[in-house]
Amino acid sequence: MFLLNPFYPNLKIPYATATLWVAPYILLGVYLLMYSFFKETNPFLKRNRFYTNLVFIPPILFGLMTNFILRSLGVEDQWRYNTWIIVFSFVIFLVSIIRHGFLGIQLSFQRQQLTHKMQTMTSGTAMLNHALKNDLGKIKLFSDKIKRFAVDCSQQELTEDIQVILNAQQHIYSLLNRIQEQIKERTLYLDMINLIEILERCLRTLGPFLTEIRVVRDYGSSALLLCDEDQIEEVFYNILSNALEAMSYRGKLTIRVLESKKNVVVEIKDTGVGISKENLPRIFDPFFTTKGDSSRNFGLGLSYCYNVIRMHRGSIEILSKENQGTTVFIKLPK
Repeated sequence: MFLLNPFYPNLKIPYATATLWVAPYILLGVYLLMYSFFKETNPFLKRNRFYTNLVFIPPILFGLMTNFILRSLGVEDQWRYNTWIIVFSFVIFLVSIIRHGFLGIQLSFQRQQLTHKMQTMTSGTAMLNHALKNDLGKIKLFSDKIKRFAVDCSQQELTEDIQVILNAQQHIYSLLNRIQEQIKERTLYLDMINLIEILERCLRTLGPFLTEIRVVRDYGSSALLLCDEDQIEEVFYNILSNALEAMSYRGKLTIRVLESKKNVVVEIKDTGVGISKENLPRIFDPFFTTKGDSSRNFGLGLSYCYNVIRMHRGSIEILSKENQGTTVFIKLPK
């Protein structure tokens, strides 16, 4: 540009010359943005690429027209309208960064709220467990004492009644342990592992429930990453178990593994009953469950999964419609 059109002493940009290389450069960039959108198969990543294109492509093309093409044709004042297209892009940017995320950044008040709920619940439940276990210990101590007295006095009915109390005490104690185990903040023990091996191990464990399930595997990479093997295995076991339950142990289960330069994405899709629109926003809430047997399901499985993925600085997203199945996307940094 400088050699063909020396700026000194006349500081005037030769737009006709600039357009010859600026236009192909910008059009190629726009093509690559659009190509990446149409090529993307992950619905959540595709949505992010859509908003990225919506923010960038209109002002880029508008700027190319007003700043270069029209100026090279002698029309000088159209660049003043760039303000409106930038305002449009800024509005789209604000909407996308709050609702869906933009270029890997997301202002998600709901997630912050959920994290706060988990932290509050963890500390609150720990204090409650401590208090209850102290009282349960007293109940067991004095029940054992009364039981020994009843046995010594050959009071069969009293012995049986005290045993009912002891059984109930042990049941409550076991429930408290199960709840505490699922909600406590654990330390991460990181190691380089193969995510596909973990998925296959989970499937082998769930083997007896897969007799009427068609499992489709699409492992596009070796999926090596640094993570806590035991906790990540527990996450995938939980999600796969949920998928099988939702399908009543018959249907199609699809597992895909995608890999980028920095992340590994696992997609688990079932053909089950799905999740209603009303329940979908609450699925990660502690103690929220749609399963009937509340004595076995505390509604902590997905809360635990969310917490583990958050500690790994990853993300978990769920796409579901009632009677149309559920898809879970887990993204983990390598």
